[in-house]
Amino acid sequence: MEEAVAALREKDGEVSAALRAVVDGARSDHGRSCLAKLGAVPALVSRSRVRIDDNLLLPLLRALRNLCAGEVMNQDSFLAEQGMDLAEDLEEEDGKFWLDCAKALFQMLGNVAGRGEQAQDSIWKAFFPEILLDLACVSTKEVLEPLSMVVYTCSRASPERRLQLARGKGSRLLAILLRDSPSSEWLSLLVEAVCLKDEHLPLVFASLGPSSTSAFSSEQAILLGVLYSVLDENQGAVAAMPWKSMEFLADTIEQSAMLVAATFMDKALPWPTGFPIADVLGFSLLLTRLATTHDDVQLDEARVGPLVGLLLEMLRALGPPEMVRKAAGSASTSPPCEEEQAATMPTRLPVHNVYKGYRRDIVSVIANMSFHRPRVQDRVREDGGLLLVLQQCVVDEDNPYLREWGLWAIRNLTEGNERNVQELANLEIKKAVNVLDGLKVEVDELTKRPKLVNDSTSGDNRP
Repeated sequence: MEEAVAALREKDGEVSAALRAVVDGARSDHGRSCLAKLGAVPALVSRSRVRIDDNLLLPLLRALRNLCAGEVMNQDSFLAEQGMDLAEDLEEEDGKFWLDCAKALFQMLGNVAGRGEQAQDSIWKAFFPEILLDLACVSTKEVLEPLSMVVYTCSRASPERRLQLARGKGSRLLAILLRDSPSSEWLSLLVEAVCLKDEHLPLVFASLGPSSTSAFSSEQAILLGVLYSVLDENQGAVAAMPWKSMEFLADTIEQSAMLVAATFMDKALPWPTGFPIADVLGFSLLLTRLATTHDDVQLDEARVGPLVGLLLEMLRALGPPEMVRKAAGSASTSPPCEEEQAATMPTRLPVHNVYKGYRRDIVSVIANMSFHRPRVQDRVREDGGLLLVLQQCVVDEDNPYLREWGLWAIRNLTEGNERNVQELANLEIKKAVNVLDGLKVEVDELTKRPKLVNDSTSGDNRP
C-alpha cells in the first residue's frame, strides 16, 4: 500500500494500478487505518485536481469512499483538503459511467457526513441546492438512494436545513426523490424528519402542489403515502404527531373529497388508485386513522366537531351499504329512513366508493376518534350519526372489514356514554333489522349497553 500511495503522488506514477490497490486495501478497518497514516486521502484529492483520464475518475471516487468509511483520520483529511470540488468533474456527463461515478460520489459523501456537524455543514454548503438538484434530475434510483442518505444525514439534526428542504429549491429536490425513488428507506427517514419533527407537513405539501390548478400533484400523493408507511411501522411517531398536522389532514380530506366528487366515475378503483386526488383523499383518511389510534393524542376541541361532521356527511353522501339497501328494498313498504333520504339529495361529496375500502376508511376514522373521547361520542349523537354508523356493521364487497370497523365504532361510541347507550337502545327493533341484514340490536341486561346479535327471525344468520 505504501508503494500505491507513492505512485499517486508521482506525476508519472502508475495511477490505475495504484487506485486498484487503494480500493482493495481500504476495504478493511486495518487497511483504512494504515492508508490514513500514509496520507492516502491527501494524495487522492491532489491527484483529482490534475487532469486524469475519465476512466480513472470512478476508481478514484471508490477509493475515497472506502477510505472514509468510519475512519476519522481519513474523514478529517478529506475535509482539510477541501475535497468537495470533486463534484465538478461530474457535471454535464451522461451514460452508465457517469451514473456509477455519481453513485460513488454520494456514497463517499455519506461516509464523510458521518464525521459530524462540521462535515455535514461543509457538504451542505458545497452541494445544496444547485449541485444536488442538477445531479438528482438526471439520476436513477441507484444514485438517488445514496443521495437521499446524504441529504438525510446532513439535515436530521439541523432545523435550519430541514426548513430549507420544506420550501423553494429544497422542496423541488424532495419532489424528485418522491417521484423517482419513493421506496427508498433514506427517503422515508427524511420525510419523517422534515414533515413531523418540525411540523412542516403543511408547508411541504403546499410546496409540492401544482402551480396552475387547484388539484393535487402525484408528488403530494406519494408524500402522504410515504408518511403513512413510516407511521404505520412506528407507533411511537404516531403518538407524537402534532395537532398542526392533524388540522392539515382534516382540511385536506374535505378539499380532496370535493374535488373527487366533481371529477370521478361511479366505480370503486383499486387501491392505491394512481389518481393523485383520489390517493390524497385515501392517504389523508388513513393518516387520520393512524393519528387517532392512541387515546392520548390530544384533539383540538374547536376542530373535533367540524371533522366529525364532515366524516358523517361523507357517509351520508354514500348512502347505506349495498346489503342494507337490498334488505330495505325487500322489506315491507315503509317510508325511507333519514339516511336514505339524505343519500338522494345533491351533495358536494362523493356518492360512490372512490376506491375499494373508501367507506371502511371513513368508518375507521370515526371509530378511532371515538375511543375514550366523550366530545366525539356526543358529536356523533348530536349529528344523528349513531344509526348511520350502525348501518355500517355489515359485510360489503368493496369495503373489506367494514363490519368489524363498524362494530368497533359502536363499541367506542357507547363506552362510558349513557346517552348514546340509551339512544341506541331506544331504536325500534324493526328499523334496526331493516338496516342490518341478519343482525339486531339488544341491550345487555348486565352492562345495559347495546350489542349486535344474530336475528333468529332472519333468513341469513351470520356468525
